[in-house]
Amino acid sequence: MNILIVVAHPDDEAFLFGGRMLELDHKYDVLVFTKGNWHNNELPRLNALLKSSKLFNFNIIKLDLFDDDFNQHLSVKKLINKLKDLYGYDQVWTHSPFGDYHNHKHHSDVAYACSQTFGFNVRYFGLKHVFTDNWKMSGNTYNKKIKLLEKIYYKEYLKFSKIFQNYIFEEICCLGPSEVSMIYLL
Repeated sequence: MNILIVVAHPDDEAFLFGGRMLELDHKYDVLVFTKGNWHNNELPRLNALLKSSKLFNFNIIKLDLFDDDFNQHLSVKKLINKLKDLYGYDQVWTHSPFGDYHNHKHHSDVAYACSQTFGFNVRYFGLKHVFTDNWKMSGNTYNKKIKLLEKIYYKEYLKFSKIFQNYIFEEICCLGPSEVSMIYLL
């Protein structure tokens, strides 16, 4: 399968889908929308993304590099405009429309833009509120993912390690665009 992974920040690809990329034999292309430049951390995070692409075996197809300002939403119109020419994928994997583990605005914006662009072809990360595929990585894959996260995204791993220690499940689910719209507009 050809999978397009669309995320807001450098590191989201590995934290959310790293186990799947390590264990499932698919072709992965990753699009990252922001520079990851919160706290003047842009260059280290972009370098980490390049390292992540080699270790998790994915192609970086586009870096659109919007500024990473937690206080501002990303422009959904601009996100959709960047996504509209990306077709030919079996599935698109992205953030939860709820903003994942900490209700992040950028994660919700990206999920909504994907839903409006790709419709029912999108799979959303970790929505425990609805049916998921309940995919569980092997213990070896989990350990490898954690070691790679520590190696590639050390600062981010330390910050989020309490959240991600239980993420042996990388669940994804399918929602319709109207359902995602209702969640996004809450």
